[in-house]
Parts: sequence; C-alpha cells; structure tokens
Amino acid sequence: METITISNKTLRGLPLEPYCNLEYNLFAYYIGEDGSVWSAKERKFLEPIMTPSGYYRIRLKYKSYKLHFLMAYTYFEKFR
Repeated sequence: METITISNKTLRGLPLEPYCNLEYNLFAYYIGEDGSVWSAKERKFLEPIMTPSGYYRIRLKYKSYKLHFLMAYTYFEKFR
C-alpha cells in the first residue's frame, strides 16, 4: 500500500475501487489514522461533515462515505 507524508501525517492510499488503480499504485485519495483525507487532485485536505446521527461523512467525487468505514477499509484487511 502506498504511503505519503504531508504536514507530518503519514497517509495511506485509499483502496476503494472507483478511486484507485492498484496495478499502477495510483490513488486519488489518501487517508490517515486520525481520519484526515487528502485529495491528490485538489492537493488539499478534505473537510468531513458531521451528520445529525453523530457520524462523520466525507464526499469523494460524487459519493459520500462514512469516515470510520473508509478508515477500517484502509487499515484493516478483514474489512475488504
């Protein structure tokens, strides 16, 4: 899994199928253990939104994801 360091944060490439090409190790988004999400295209950290139910959601292109789902999917292989 590709990792990058930005602002003293180590981020892993987000392996969601529509946002990566694992064959070439290209990732559109990176996520850190603290929940920070980096957009490679926009070259900035994305801001999560808290839902009324208390979960943080992040919008990637045209779809919104729960932040804890993205973190589990990236850092724990059994969730893939």
